Order: sequence, then structure tokens, then C-alpha cells
Amino acid sequence: MYTFRETCAEDATLEMGDETTKIFLNSKGKREGIDSDPAAFLDYIEGKAPKGKFTETIADVPLSPAAIALCRWRGFFVRCEGADRG
Repeated sequence: MYTFRETCAEDATLEMGDETTKIFLNSKGKREGIDSDPAAFLDYIEGKAPKGKFTETIADVPLSPAAIALCRWRGFFVRCEGADRG
């Protein structure tokens, strides 16, 4: 897991102050030091059954026809499989 925050390139002590944080996860990467919720999300991305409140919640959200088409267009067939339930 890699965490990034907005800072000034010329003066790293200056932050944007928008309180945003970007987290990059690699589902194929090492899992040492990752809490159970992010690990369950990575497993879900890899096609495993949802485990835990967060992944169960997103698994229950129906996708719109446009979202399904976009997933198929991008080649994410695993995630779109069964998305027609909504």
C-alpha cells in the first residue's frame, strides 16, 4: 500500500490543505502490514467472494446499464459478471 498527500514541489512543508489522501493498492502485491478490510477488498478485486462489511456492501450495490457497459468495454468481465442483478 502506498499513501500520497498533496504537497508543494518547491517546499515540501506546504500542503494543499484540502485533506485529500490517495491510496494505491496492488492486488498482486505483498499483504504484510495491511489491515483485514483492505486485504478483503484486494481479495474481492481478485474475484473472491466478499468478506466483511465493506466488500459485502459494495457487492450489494446494483450497477447501472451504463456502468456495466463501461466495465465490459474496459475488459473487467470478472467484476461485471452478475452485475445485471440491479
